[in-house]
Amino acid sequence: MPTSLSDGLSLTTSNASSTHYTLKVMTIVAVFFTPIVLCYQAWTYWVFRKRISVHHIPTERLEAPVG
Repeated sequence: MPTSLSDGLSLTTSNASSTHYTLKVMTIVAVFFTPIVLCYQAWTYWVFRKRISVHHIPTERLEAPVG
């Protein structure tokens, strides 16, 4: 993307790309955290898989105020 401010400030593909080290770190983090996120999603699905209905909601008991 060319800029109108200065010739040296234009954005090129080599300026905008990540370094090799950054890509390596991002890959390691993704390899480590993706299974954790997938396991957490599977666990939450398993825990909350059943639907609730009206008979699961307890009835409210109104008590007379003391005093």
